Amino acid sequence: MNVYSVSMIVYFIIAFAIAIIYSRKRTTSNEDFFLGGRQFGIVFVFFTMMATFLGAGTTVGTTAWIWKRGLSQVWMTAGYAVVFLFIGLFLAARVRRFGTYCNAYTFADFLEMRYNKSARYIGATLMWFAFMSIAAFQYMGIGRIINTVTGIDYNIAVLIAALITILYTSYGGMWAIAITGVVKGALVFIGILIMAPVLYMKAGGMEGIASAVPVQHFSLVGYISPGQALTWFLVFFLGIIPMQDWWQRVLAAKGEREARMGLMYLVAGFVFIETLIYMIGFAGKVLEPNIANPESLFPTLVIHHFSPYIGGLLLAALVAIITSTASACLLVASTHFTRDLYNGIIKPNATDAELLKFSKISTLGLGVLVLVFVFAAPGMFELFVISADILGASLTVPILAGFFVPRVGEKAGFYAMLAGIIGWAVSYMGWHPMGFGPAAVGGFFSFIAVIIGMMVLPPADRAVLEKMGLMKPDETVNVIKG
Repeated sequence: MNVYSVSMIVYFIIAFAIAIIYSRKRTTSNEDFFLGGRQFGIVFVFFTMMATFLGAGTTVGTTAWIWKRGLSQVWMTAGYAVVFLFIGLFLAARVRRFGTYCNAYTFADFLEMRYNKSARYIGATLMWFAFMSIAAFQYMGIGRIINTVTGIDYNIAVLIAALITILYTSYGGMWAIAITGVVKGALVFIGILIMAPVLYMKAGGMEGIASAVPVQHFSLVGYISPGQALTWFLVFFLGIIPMQDWWQRVLAAKGEREARMGLMYLVAGFVFIETLIYMIGFAGKVLEPNIANPESLFPTLVIHHFSPYIGGLLLAALVAIITSTASACLLVASTHFTRDLYNGIIKPNATDAELLKFSKISTLGLGVLVLVFVFAAPGMFELFVISADILGASLTVPILAGFFVPRVGEKAGFYAMLAGIIGWAVSYMGWHPMGFGPAAVGGFFSFIAVIIGMMVLPPADRAVLEKMGLMKPDETVNVIKG
């Protein structure tokens, strides 16, 4: 057993101990399990979000994609950064206010109150699929690291990753993710801050990288067309808005200010960390030009270019952050399964104790089911894009219209969701007008449906808007009747 393996084992023991402690001390209700009792301050909102978005996609995935495509990858990064700036400025406070008015847990609660139950169940099903896929993505990332470090067969490594994630999440819930998220976020910040300049200098700095890396790597469209670049931006800009993970953090915040500021700090932190990760990816192209599997680049760089003791700490931090992301995704899937299926259809009158028990059991079961997604997936990148694709195509326009356009009524919003799904499906089967992909095509279908719906269908009920905190009782809006 080497230093890297010992470091990861020590981390797993500590994380599991924290999960058990917080399960006993602070997770006594369903609200505690899913939303941390709605007591998150700015620091917890920031670090739990950063821990979620510094998962396998941003570390293992992004370094691999930069190794293959260079700056063409920046369109996805830009989509992330711009959408979270938009959410922080315009959406976070509204979502938190809605949570206060309606005791909401999920974005699906919003869809039901603003539109109808069918919208809720369709939205929850899509979100469940997306986060099962993203959780699978994290299993694959952890498995790839364990495989690289120990030489254990990749499939067995994925099973180990699944076991760790399932036990950790089902015991501790949101509080375990929050407490360890602060520590993990700090560890990854420090780890990447160490890695980037060291690898950059080992690669010969800018001069060494420029002379060794293909010219296309330095072009924003070196490996893709302009249409594909815009599609990648839209996939993540549109796909992030409905994602339950940031809704869950915002609804867990103490108030609107904490929700808004936590996300604004996230944007700054994300841009800083991504810049360092791009440095690592480019340096990796020079230092490991012939790596067989680019998805193993990050752990390979650690093993080959750092001492075992520093490398062990770096890999432990990396596994820590990916485990946190996997746990967050599994918790989202469990939230929808518990609240929208069990509590919504099977047992509407379930007590809080029954819901908490079912939440933990469903987390175990769904964690096992994620393995099906892992072994059926074509690859990490494809799984990531598909999950964001379908959410952005079908849910973003109805959500934004629901918050910002009072004229959009129940039927208009619901039909916009269905139109988005149809547009996504048609494009996914091969129709790409002007080079645009499924997210953009579905989003356009949804937008057209909402415009037509506003013109020919009944407007929203003012009483519903007031109940949701979307309109003040004395507010005058000409398009609302009654």
